Amino acid sequence: MIDMDKIKNRKYWKNSFLAATLLMMLPFTELAQDGDGQGGTRSNFTMGFGARAMGMGNAYVAMADDPTAVYWNPAGLDYIYQQSLTFFHASLPEGGLYDFLGYAYPTLDLGTFALGIGRIGTGDIDQYNIAGDKVGGAFSYDNYRLYSSYGLKLPYNISAGLSIKVLRQGFYNLSLVDYSGDVNATGVGMDLGILYKPEFNTSALLRDWSVGLNVQNMFQPQLKLGEVTDIIPLALRFGLMRTIPISGTGAVNVLLDLDKSSTTDLAVFFGTEFNYQNIGKIRVGYNRNSISFGVGVEYNMFQIDYAFGNPSYDAMLPPIHRISLTVNFGMNRDE
Repeated sequence: MIDMDKIKNRKYWKNSFLAATLLMMLPFTELAQDGDGQGGTRSNFTMGFGARAMGMGNAYVAMADDPTAVYWNPAGLDYIYQQSLTFFHASLPEGGLYDFLGYAYPTLDLGTFALGIGRIGTGDIDQYNIAGDKVGGAFSYDNYRLYSSYGLKLPYNISAGLSIKVLRQGFYNLSLVDYSGDVNATGVGMDLGILYKPEFNTSALLRDWSVGLNVQNMFQPQLKLGEVTDIIPLALRFGLMRTIPISGTGAVNVLLDLDKSSTTDLAVFFGTEFNYQNIGKIRVGYNRNSISFGVGVEYNMFQIDYAFGNPSYDAMLPPIHRISLTVNFGMNRDE
């Protein structure tokens, strides 16, 4: 049965809270939308991590070769050449912040171990009652995700990876009829990744391909906020990548991702990256809603990436800026 008081209450939370709920895709169903749409049926982190991936329209499953692979495809971790740190930041509408820090440690024979932590948060959200009067103080929201991941190369150019993730979501200083004070929940999930890089040397058309699969939420996280329990659904993300060498200048990477969950329609992501002699990179992508753009620069042990475009989950939101810094250090695999 629909609770009309709650619907009226939401109506008066003004644009700041509406934008925040759209922004976060809150799985907390009584604070999100009622209806048949797909908002709120996937994780808040559907946008993923890393400006490099976002510059290519979030098509990254078959490439993932940096610490953000803990999200995109943990099977790609064992292609990391040396110890690597990635810092990612995006400023979201209505004062929201989106951040990630990841670290990968490759070994010679035991695969690659990685840790990552991501956060989405916003604050200073005004609350209003059904009469339109402001009540209580401003409330805030944050969502954390902690990854512990592992990737290993196997025979026949196949690699596999696993990510154990802990999700924590919280609302603070609520002044609602059914919810007051702080409300939070924690859940545990698991992702499985596969990456295959075949070696077909008989034909130029069959060379330099990569095929990836990420089974997200193979063990489904459950978040209980108040009386509501939200189960993050199983999702499959399949990716293809082809590297096309360009004599004397570098190469072009062409990527395609397909994403489907039990609660959302099939989504298509497409991206290209022109890599000029491993120094400068130009990227263009399509993230199922709009075109995205990106650039990257590598120098010595540093790589800086920038992307601009709409978030992949909601074309109504304005385009946002994203930036990443990756630092590679320590002895590499050859050393």
